[in-house]
Amino acid sequence: MRKLALSDEILLTIEKPARYIGNEVNVVEKEFDAVDVTVAMCFPDVYEIGMSHLGIQILYDMFNRWEDTYCDRVYSPWVDLDKIMREQNIPSVRSGTLIFWASHCNMRCVIPMYCRSLISATFL
Repeated sequence: MRKLALSDEILLTIEKPARYIGNEVNVVEKEFDAVDVTVAMCFPDVYEIGMSHLGIQILYDMFNRWEDTYCDRVYSPWVDLDKIMREQNIPSVRSGTLIFWASHCNMRCVIPMYCRSLISATFL
């Protein structure tokens, strides 16, 4: 069983803990030590809004098809967890992770140039 990033004590004090446990359907799990690249795609809204964004889903699947890459999604916490994270200095992502900030309006603008050629090659 995978260890959760948040303790049971924290999860029991927030409004919707299911947002933060990461057990959704089709989630990809890889060992951090077994990959060369870790990517976090950050969406500037809560889980329920971000999970419905098609661009995030396409990129998540594409990156995780590569054996040497692990991609995860990060969403803004609701105000209850945000307060706890600030008080307890809980980080949003693991150190050394490449971060893409996803925009509501245009996913293409957040992908650095060196990744665009990899993405284009994947869909050719």
